Amino acid sequence: MKTTIDLPDNLIRAVKIRAAQQGRTVRELVAEYINAGLNQHATASTASHDLGLPIIPAQSDAPLATMTREAIINSEAEALSDKVANAD
Repeated sequence: MKTTIDLPDNLIRAVKIRAAQQGRTVRELVAEYINAGLNQHATASTASHDLGLPIIPAQSDAPLATMTREAIINSEAEALSDKVANAD
């Protein structure tokens, strides 16, 4: 189905660049992003403990530790990098 979406110039430019880098069409990339966003929203809305905060996976028997601000930022950056890498 065809539809028209009015997107900011910088966003569509970034999507076109990413599509070209991956050798894909803008249509494929946008469809994948929308699908991922819808799936993420559905998963998050079904979680009873969803607070809108990032979840950092750990072993259930992992010892508690105090993290510095820098360690938290690095952990979040790593999680985001993994998420972006897995989306490609």
